[in-house]
Amino acid sequence: MRGAISPKDGMFYAVGSDGWGNYSLDDGSLERVRYTGRPYPMLKKVHGYENGIELKFSSKLSGKAASQTKSYFVQQWNYEYSPAYGSLEYSVKRPSQEGHDRVRVKSVKILPDQKSVFLEIPYLLPALQTHIFAELETEEGLVEMNAFATLVHLDKAKKGFAEPMPALKSRTASLRIRGSKADKERVALNTANTPKGRIRAGETLFKMFCIGCHGPEGKGLPSIAPTLHSDWVSGDREILVKVLLKGLGGQIKVNGELQNYEAAMPGFGPALGDDEIASILSYVRSAWTDAPADVTSAFVKKIRGAEKEKTGPYEAQQLWERVVRR
Repeated sequence: MRGAISPKDGMFYAVGSDGWGNYSLDDGSLERVRYTGRPYPMLKKVHGYENGIELKFSSKLSGKAASQTKSYFVQQWNYEYSPAYGSLEYSVKRPSQEGHDRVRVKSVKILPDQKSVFLEIPYLLPALQTHIFAELETEEGLVEMNAFATLVHLDKAKKGFAEPMPALKSRTASLRIRGSKADKERVALNTANTPKGRIRAGETLFKMFCIGCHGPEGKGLPSIAPTLHSDWVSGDREILVKVLLKGLGGQIKVNGELQNYEAAMPGFGPALGDDEIASILSYVRSAWTDAPADVTSAFVKKIRGAEKEKTGPYEAQQLWERVVRR
């Protein structure tokens, strides 16, 4: 995308492809950014629970629309799990079928801060894409919300609302994304129970799940994700497995330097199996450190079982202190 300020009206114009988040038939766009001097209300946070979604806005909500279920449209879908780039969109409830699942909002409650609203959805499932649309009034003006959230982890049910249905076990299973028989056979072949087999499979999986934030050479991206050429990757295997299973947030010390990032790393425990996590970690350890590629599926399974009650991402400082003590 390229942009410039027009000498005629002083406004900022940008051109480029339409990207994700819409259903345009053709790529290409011309966008204008115009400063009005007025406050601009916006969605600040999307948080998934087993029984619904909490939305937080930059200003207080007003009017009746925010508390009415008919004001919200929610749908979900998954992508195909394969080495290919791009994918059709598949039902979360019926993984073999193409399409989206419309999600019914049972009730809506504006929370005490008046900036947040909870959408009660007892049948919410983890999904790669959860699309939420609404037009709401705030004290600072209208918000047209068209949010696309990756809710692969759902926190425990929010108190005061309906219990989640169905059981969480089946929800986690729903994230086993549809893949072709050939893709599954290829991954299974590469995930042989040997260091070389895990490394081969890990390279493929890294390109699918990790390259977007950590980059093709594992050097990370400013304000997004740290380098993998680090003491974290070369250090304790248990810490690495926990990070990939549950995610990581907070200020982090990498190679002796404190760093901050815009958002927490998501946990991949619900989406990836023990073999896949072992393969990714074996690959990154062999590719960018001198540490042995000795992360096995049995080791991952052991850690997953020990941490099954843990919800949400780890705090980086907590894990790093444990590494230092060891």
